[in-house]
Amino acid sequence: MEFRLSDEEEAFQSAVRKFGDRVLRPNEKKIDADGRIPDDVLRAMADLGLLAMPVPTEYGGLGASAVLTELAAEEVGRGDFSMATAVF
Repeated sequence: MEFRLSDEEEAFQSAVRKFGDRVLRPNEKKIDADGRIPDDVLRAMADLGLLAMPVPTEYGGLGASAVLTELAAEEVGRGDFSMATAVF
């Protein structure tokens, strides 16, 4: 079985990777030291569509596929591992 990401999935992965590098990595130590996620980081994650990704839309989530959700978790975790679960 061959598995390839679609163009949309690759673009999403790239956007989340850039977000992690630009927003999460610079805040990683502060997030870990404070034990909380700064409001501006949460807002930025929400703006990119990274919160409640797999939750069905009728319950206020995004209804994202398992592939997109995993790509988001992987790339967010690359920026700050402790933040990877925030996408669920």
